[in-house]
Formats: sequence, structure tokens, C-alpha cells
Amino acid sequence: MLFRSRGYVLTSNHVVAGSEQLRITLSDGQSFDAELVGASPSYDLAVIKIRGTVSGLPVAPLGDSSRLRPGEWAIAIGSPFSYLVEDDQPTITVGVISAVNRSVRPREDASAYRNMIQTDAATNPGNSGGPLVDVRGEVVGINTTVITDAGGARTGLGFAIPINRGRWVMEEILKYGQVRPFSVGLSGVFLDAAVRESRQLGDKFPVGWLVVTVVPDSPASRAGLSSGDVITRIDGQDLVDDRALAASLFEARVGVTLRLTVWRDGRTFNADMALEEAQS
Repeated sequence: MLFRSRGYVLTSNHVVAGSEQLRITLSDGQSFDAELVGASPSYDLAVIKIRGTVSGLPVAPLGDSSRLRPGEWAIAIGSPFSYLVEDDQPTITVGVISAVNRSVRPREDASAYRNMIQTDAATNPGNSGGPLVDVRGEVVGINTTVITDAGGARTGLGFAIPINRGRWVMEEILKYGQVRPFSVGLSGVFLDAAVRESRQLGDKFPVGWLVVTVVPDSPASRAGLSSGDVITRIDGQDLVDDRALAASLFEARVGVTLRLTVWRDGRTFNADMALEEAQS
């Protein structure tokens, strides 16, 4: 997906990872050598650019994925199985938004994709990195993965990365060459049954994440956190298990302030923690 007229493209990281040579072919047949600007394997996104100086290329308008609702029309654009066809024309398929904020693990040995857009618009190998657009022609997602059955047949479950995430990831890559890792300056453990028993903690401690250590002069210390606190919510999301904790931090990034709900000695209060860039 071209998002700048000077030849910048947002695509899936798994499409370009390990490539020795990159080439961009436009729908009008123009073809260009390209180079990798930067990538984020964690978010499976990458930015590549046409080599040399170009200008005036048509760009895709970006929509607002936070406004998507199940049942809306969805249009997937890509080049599925392009190695089997004789031309480079893109393929367009139509379906609906089946669900939003869906987390999925396409294979048992794969990492989870979190907070994805699910669509039944037909997507196949070759659609990855292509846009998912709405009826206004605005890009609302980046097609990323599909679920197949045991025989490898497509199930009609396709997933796209929301463009709002794609937007901030590509801004990080353009400015810093990567998505900068953030630092919070604390360590802890989730309060499950085994931890409660091993630490001899009574039922008075609520469900949440127990703070064990806080690094001085860190985001956590400046937010007023202390050892023994229990973080029960992040940005309004209850921390009911480790998966909820991972989901609540998935969109976190340098410069964002998280609103924490904290339990301490029987009372609950809110604390704002501003994330800072981790020092190497």
C-alpha cells in the first residue's frame, strides 16, 4: 500500500523478511527496485521505499479503524497466488467485517495476532501486506493472515491489522527506523493461585499484577508505584490473567501515558505512568 507519493509502502513484515531483493510493481505496470526502511516483527509490519527519487505516485487514503463495526462492507486488494497467473493485475474480493478486536493464533506454534479485524472477504497467500478498504475506498486494515483447516484449505477467516496501528507503527519506523522499545521500570508477577500460595498471600489481595520491585527514577517510580502494590486495571481493562495483561500493553508505546488502577493496603487509587524509551 503506497502511503506517500515519494514511493513509501506499508506492508507485512513476513512478506519482506529475509529478502535479498525487493521490487514494487504498481497496478499500471510500472516496476521499481525498492529498499527496506525498517520493520517491526512484533507487529508484523514493514515500510519499504522505491529506490531513488520519485514523486506524484497515487497514494491510498487512510481511514479510521476504530470506527469499524461488524457487518460493514470490506474489500480486500492483493495479488493472491501471483506466481500462478500470467499478469500482475491486482485481485479484488468483497465481504464484510466479521468481527473487530479479535486475537488469533493462526497456528499452534505461531505468535498471537492481537486486536485484529476479522473479515470473510476472500484472502489467500499473496494478499498479505495488501489493503483492506471500506466502501469509501479508505484503507482500514492491512491483510495479514488466514486460518486454514487441517488440510490447508481456506476457512473464510481472514485477519487484518487495523490501520490505526499501522499508522503509528509506520510513523515510528519513518522517524526512528524501528518501533522503539519502552521502559516502565518495574518487575512483578501475576497473582494466580500458585503465586498466592508460594508467597502466603491471603484473599485480601485482589486479582491483578503484583509489583515486586520498582526502579528508582523510572516511569513506575514517578507514577508513585511501590513494591507490594497490585495493578488491577490498565486503561480500564481488568487484569484477570496474563493474557489480559499482554493485551493491555500490546498497543503501548513510547510517549503514551497509561492509566493504572492500583490496590495498596486495602485502598484503590489511579496512577498515570508515562512510558519512556528503553535505554540500550
